Amino acid sequence: MKRICFLLILLITLAGCQVTASPTDHLESGTPTRAISSSPSQQVILPDPELFPVSWDERSDFTAGLIPSQQDILTHLPGATIYHILVDIQDDLSRLNGLMEVRYTNRETVPLNEIYFRLLPNLYQVKMTTANVKVNKQDAASEAVGASSSLRVDLPTPLEPETPIVISMEFTIELPPGGGNGLNFVYNSQILALAQFYPLIPVYDEAGWHIEIPSASGDPTYADPGFFRVQVTAPSQYMMAASGVEEEPKIDGTRQVQVFRAGPVRDFYLCGGTGYTSLTTTRNGIVVNSYSLPSQKEGARLALDTAAAAIDSFNQRFAPYPYSEFDIVTIPTAVLGIEYPGITAINEDLYDLEGNVRGTPNEIYMESTVAHETGHQWFYNLVGSDQLNEPWLDEAVTQYATALYYLDAYGRSGEEGYIESWYARWDRVNREEIPIGLPVAAYDSTNSYSPIVYGRGPIFLSKLSDKLGEEKFNTFLKKYVEIYSWNIANTGRFKELAEESCGCKLTSLFKEWVFEK
Repeated sequence: MKRICFLLILLITLAGCQVTASPTDHLESGTPTRAISSSPSQQVILPDPELFPVSWDERSDFTAGLIPSQQDILTHLPGATIYHILVDIQDDLSRLNGLMEVRYTNRETVPLNEIYFRLLPNLYQVKMTTANVKVNKQDAASEAVGASSSLRVDLPTPLEPETPIVISMEFTIELPPGGGNGLNFVYNSQILALAQFYPLIPVYDEAGWHIEIPSASGDPTYADPGFFRVQVTAPSQYMMAASGVEEEPKIDGTRQVQVFRAGPVRDFYLCGGTGYTSLTTTRNGIVVNSYSLPSQKEGARLALDTAAAAIDSFNQRFAPYPYSEFDIVTIPTAVLGIEYPGITAINEDLYDLEGNVRGTPNEIYMESTVAHETGHQWFYNLVGSDQLNEPWLDEAVTQYATALYYLDAYGRSGEEGYIESWYARWDRVNREEIPIGLPVAAYDSTNSYSPIVYGRGPIFLSKLSDKLGEEKFNTFLKKYVEIYSWNIANTGRFKELAEESCGCKLTSLFKEWVFEK
């Protein structure tokens, strides 16, 4: 009951998902966000992979990372990008050296003259550079653009629709003392948290490449699902955790080599800790791991139990969690939590359950943060969206899903307590009726991103539930996840499906809450 009572005053400040900004194409149009070709229409001879001894089309080694009912996805997603990455972390933590080769298929309807890669660590107060860029083993021109946050690779000839290509490069990240920006890419003497440490291909759609510099308030990645094979060489004292499943590390003195496989995922996250310990539980065939420092064991147990319960809740309400493993890791981040595919990072301060970070007991923050970040496995990773231009589609929907977790865990009193936290957030801007459907950058100047997207956003969804009726709204959310799993949704499609579910028009409700007036 202590948690439920404190929820009445909870002011959660969870991590906002950043993304690469793009033009706002999220109004009432029901047009899908992208057109994806079904399969390559011509035979193209590509260079064989050099970093891993496996063909580009082989996916059987990803089977272990998926629960049995979801392994069929490996026969779908034709043309999904394949990443092969080797990364070496130096003993003195001064540098990361990487090699990468990627098979990319043009799944759009127009030829592409260039392909972009995000170099996001350059936004995190560290220096990332690339070299020796090749297209199908031939030298290629490239240029860092957008404050070096993206790399443009010029293609020798236009890449026609449904045609694959192999791009390879070296990359280096210099790690200054202190550790990044305190949010995504952070490290200290005990923990490495290496978000987006590799060049990542962003979404291309009718608006073009999504390579704008992201707002500091949201998440930086906006990507299609792909498959990752990653080999990490690192100091042996670090216990490594990452998206996907791992092989046993091979340790030779002070160095270790470990291989991870993850897919389909929209990003790949890598973390390591000296002295990390892990707690583990298994629920319905899913292994849940909670990584922490030895002094954080009590908080790690609460994180583990919350994640397992949240997965149970969301499995029933939305769709099966697709992976065979889910990890929670403690990191020295400035926010409460950050989501990645198959893994979530939690602020190390929350693990002291006797303390309070922001005027509320850490026990409350830990449970709500872990439940929220676990919900992003459905609304961000499974169902993709443009998080910088339509942040409400993952953040507000995940906030609403978190209330359903509290309903399942504690009944109506727990749900109502969490709902009160939405109104407390909105109170920060005096309940001003700012639309929830704006890009992240539109809120920055007024400091209204969190109050509107995390507060007013889920309140809108509760109003929509009232309009449809609770049972019909729950069915709508489940159908929404089913239709847009491993694809990208937008506001127009969300509205259209809601209208189909209720057999009614919702334009006035969306105009009142979502769209800019």
